[in-house]
Amino acid sequence: MNVKLKRVIEEIEKTEKKISEWQEQLKQLRQQRKQLEDQEIIKSIRSMQMNGADMLELLDGIQNGSVRFVSDAEGNMHMESGAKDTAESEDFEHENEEMV
Repeated sequence: MNVKLKRVIEEIEKTEKKISEWQEQLKQLRQQRKQLEDQEIIKSIRSMQMNGADMLELLDGIQNGSVRFVSDAEGNMHMESGAKDTAESEDFEHENEEMV
C-alpha cells in the first residue's frame, strides 16, 4: 500500500477516535450543566422560605404565566405577578393546543 495513503488512513482513524471522545465529553458536560442549573433553581426556590401551599401557588403561577421573573437595570431579579392580557392568554392557549 502507498505510504501516503496509509498515513492518511491512520490520521482519519485517529481523528475519528478524537471526535468520538469529544462528543462523549460534550454529552457529559451538558448533563453536568443541567444538574447544576437544576440545583441552582432548587436552591433559589428553597431560599424563598415559603410554606407548601404558597410554594405550589408560585410554581403554578410560573407554569401558567401569571408570575414571571424580571431583571432590573442593576441585574437584580424580582417577581412580577398579575393577570395576563386576554389576547396574550388566548395566543398562549392556542399555541399549546397546536403542540398537542
